[in-house]
Amino acid sequence: MPQNTHAVVVGIECYEVSDAWTLDGPVRDAVRFVDWLLERGVPKEQIILLLSPSKKNKAYVDALNGTLYPRPKSASQSEVDRVLTDELDVLADRMEGEGTLFLFWAGHGSVDHDRERHLFFSDSTRRSPRNISVKAIQNHLLSSPVDKFRSQLLLIEACANHFYYVSSPSDLRSGDLGRIRKPSLRAVSQDVFFSASVGQSAKGSAIKETGAFSKILLDVLKGYNRKEWPPDGEALFVPVKAHFREPDGKQVPQQNPFWISLKIRDCQYEDGHLPMPGGPLTQPVADIIEPRLEESANATLSAVVQRLGVDNGPLPATTAEVLEQAREADRLHRLPAALQSLGLDRPTIMRTEEELRTIEQVTSVLKKLGKLKIPHRKLMFFYRKSCRESPIPAHSLCELLRVLCQMPPADPDEVSPLHQFVLLVAKAETRNDLVDWVRSAVPDTAAVDRLWAHIQTEPPLGHLLVEVPEPENDEPSLNVWIYDERDGLRPAATVPCLGTSPGQVHAALVQVIDDVVESTDRHWVIELFLSYAQLGWDIDQWRQPLRLMDSRIGAERPVLLRWLDRAQNGYRTKPGAWRRIAGNMRNSDGVPYGDAVHWMTEQACRKASPMADYERTGRGFCIGFGFVPYLPDGSLSGDLAATLNAGMPYGLWLRRDPGNWEEFRRTLNERLSGNHIDEIPHALQDYRTSDENAGHSGRHLSLFWDNPNINPWSDRFTTPGQRVDA
Repeated sequence: MPQNTHAVVVGIECYEVSDAWTLDGPVRDAVRFVDWLLERGVPKEQIILLLSPSKKNKAYVDALNGTLYPRPKSASQSEVDRVLTDELDVLADRMEGEGTLFLFWAGHGSVDHDRERHLFFSDSTRRSPRNISVKAIQNHLLSSPVDKFRSQLLLIEACANHFYYVSSPSDLRSGDLGRIRKPSLRAVSQDVFFSASVGQSAKGSAIKETGAFSKILLDVLKGYNRKEWPPDGEALFVPVKAHFREPDGKQVPQQNPFWISLKIRDCQYEDGHLPMPGGPLTQPVADIIEPRLEESANATLSAVVQRLGVDNGPLPATTAEVLEQAREADRLHRLPAALQSLGLDRPTIMRTEEELRTIEQVTSVLKKLGKLKIPHRKLMFFYRKSCRESPIPAHSLCELLRVLCQMPPADPDEVSPLHQFVLLVAKAETRNDLVDWVRSAVPDTAAVDRLWAHIQTEPPLGHLLVEVPEPENDEPSLNVWIYDERDGLRPAATVPCLGTSPGQVHAALVQVIDDVVESTDRHWVIELFLSYAQLGWDIDQWRQPLRLMDSRIGAERPVLLRWLDRAQNGYRTKPGAWRRIAGNMRNSDGVPYGDAVHWMTEQACRKASPMADYERTGRGFCIGFGFVPYLPDGSLSGDLAATLNAGMPYGLWLRRDPGNWEEFRRTLNERLSGNHIDEIPHALQDYRTSDENAGHSGRHLSLFWDNPNINPWSDRFTTPGQRVDA
């Protein structure tokens, strides 16, 4: 209950190291969190407030009424250590029964070489960057006697990338709060909310005087109307996460909050929602952590460029643009020396040199590739194959080369992703000069020869077509075909099912994937022919057992839904429209349709001819439903059936309300725009699996992808039959 709740609230804006470290927002966020605690009935005496306000907010802190708020204390290393050890120990000993503990921390943060998070104290200096690791705080709170707080919620609003004011991440040394503690023997739950994933900065607004994560979190807390105390971790995190957008398609995601839930039972730790590694979300970014520091670095570099005489016009806004103009003026090689001559710090020079190397490498590769005849969709396919993990979206050759240049090989003896990409282009263009160039660039020519031999014999992209038995089938089985550009369409297998329930079909499908897909070294797309009722299944979320790591079918490869009745030219289908529209879309190389998705309303779906309206507007590669087309009983609504019957060739719909439709539509359009139509299933797979939180709307997308050119029953379209347009 709130009466047995204690809280440690930290907000640090002013640091001893430099005025450049000053923030605007953590102090007010901390006070807002105290306001929420007081509103929920937590006694003022049980809240410890540790603040280091900026000059701007000092009067604001001084004006806090001691009768209404706890008196603020210093946020120095010695004071925070004293509170977390001595004061919490005393409070725990005095407490009768079990209690709840909140820890709120807003300020600067960083990560070390081991990707461990650190938080800076207000008395941090350049010579002594005083800090504490989040792991040390977690372990301390899970030790005796502090573990009498059986429910612990830690809310961390801080960056999680390398901090360029620290000369090296190895300088981030921190102890375990003074002494070794006994591990907990009690049942304790600890929920930790981070404002950003490793490699990311935590965004804030100087105008609104708040952090982006803190603002949303406090809004969710104020609207939390459940009776349980403390608030449920998942119930808090799902709406918070829904407010943060996915990657913008051009760079590493800007901010991706996540949540860890730890449970201790009889000294055994259980990780609840620890994000799995993989994808761009976990790649560290060696960059400065504060937007205003980045602006300062850009201004400094711009001044250097101006003094060198390489910029005759207005100074560009970003470092990248400055460097690009410097390269065009043939002054690129002079920038690092100029920076050093001005006495700038080594980290700034190193970052500049790194950007220069990337630009020079991209330029040299572009010159070597020359004019390519390969379609855009094939370049994107080569890009995906070259990346070890889910690739950062790239909409042009320059963008993908920049990403590949920054990807080291998984093993020192392997060929880098960039050189693998060039070899794939060499095969498609029949260019031995590119193979020779890679051999000259990679020290281990034997590794190049092995990879080149593998690429030459590698089979093309495979499509696994599976007919799922309908519910009334007396002898259910999965009928399987394989399609690729080299060998065309051919039958592969017939796998019996124990029944037609989702669980029984799931088991049979996993067997097909194990027998056909996993036994070959090639990339696959899974296309499932389903009855209308089965189109509502969340097949992409089905688990694949017996893996080293528990994985979902849709996370491994694109999963596409196809309507069996339409593929077989059944009753109430109209093949003419969807075959023609699909053909027009697929034959166009580029993006002639504007936005990637044409969003439909419920009213538009109920019209007699929704596809006619779609053809007149001519926008979008596929139709997206701007509502969840499910009835309260979980079945699909007639609005979806009407649009399918009217001839929708490609479409997607959500199985769960995203909460913010406008943000979701905008994000998805950005994610999919710039792709050729054949790339959308792969781009959507990355989007659908990029967030490890199961509550995210991107994890609950159904993709309807009816390619008329890959259809085992295409000959049935020559047979006259009764067809009704919905």
